[in-house]
Amino acid sequence: MKEKILVACCVLSVLFCHAQTTPVVTALPPLKESTINIPVKVVMKPLLDKALQLMPKEVTSEGWPNFMKSGCDYQYKYRFIPGALSFNCTNNNILVKLNGTYQVAGEKCICAFGKQSTPWVGGSCGFGKEPMRKTEIYIGSALSLLPNYSARTTSAVQKVIAPEKCMVTVFNMDITQQISDSIKASTNAFCYAIDSAISSYDFSKATQQLAQRINKKITLSDYGYLKINPSAVKMGYMNYVQDTLVSAMSISCFPELGSDSTNN
Repeated sequence: MKEKILVACCVLSVLFCHAQTTPVVTALPPLKESTINIPVKVVMKPLLDKALQLMPKEVTSEGWPNFMKSGCDYQYKYRFIPGALSFNCTNNNILVKLNGTYQVAGEKCICAFGKQSTPWVGGSCGFGKEPMRKTEIYIGSALSLLPNYSARTTSAVQKVIAPEKCMVTVFNMDITQQISDSIKASTNAFCYAIDSAISSYDFSKATQQLAQRINKKITLSDYGYLKINPSAVKMGYMNYVQDTLVSAMSISCFPELGSDSTNN
């Protein structure tokens, strides 16, 4: 009997000493950061229709339908009519293709000592019964989402392709490039207007409403209430799929599950 009491005392002594040296856990370990990915989709047709409305119905040379002089011995006039618009976006890099048609006329003379010495002789393409010539304009734009909840685009004409050239045979001169350069300059002015309009958009009100909603506790049936506790928001690259611009919003957060439904 004495031996059993002695053993029991020894065991209790060991447990007591171990309890004195092992710290008692009084708090849970800190929460690890979680990530929530939210798909974002934007149907582009209404926006493309609006872009076409902003595009001028036609682009003409200065003084149209009169000729515009380009030096003493040459004058010309042109009219460009925008047509269908196609859109593509890969990793925030936007490419817009604008189809259109144009008509152009040019006249040439001989000048001596800075003065016209012969009558004007010229030719034209796309006037009268002749169909207007086709052209394709490619506009590139880089999309950026800024920290102040606004968007920025940097747009410019990349190239103008005229599959149907205008060769004025009277004086054996191809004036397609000159007209393409004029159309490019006019379209760049349109690009600048679009960039200015997009930069004026302010998404801070929408993000503020999202922040207010995401900070409220969410009821999880009979399990309690979930508070997400967001710490950062990131936006992925935009890509165009069929007729929709798609991306993903990533929210870093520290979710908590509790029984208190109060929203502070």
